Amino acid sequence: WMCANIVKHYHDNLERKDWEYVVDKVKKDLRYITTSDSRFSVMHKRKSQEILDS
Repeated sequence: WMCANIVKHYHDNLERKDWEYVVDKVKKDLRYITTSDSRFSVMHKRKSQEILDS
């Protein structure tokens, strides 16, 4: 997934459509994926971190 695709997906599927809320939600979810508590694979964690760093 590319950052633009993620933001579009969230914008299309969230009830609130304001961009500030959408971007904040994306960041929170990506941060969760990168934590050791999440059950995502190492590959998903790395990709999430790359998106956050960009």
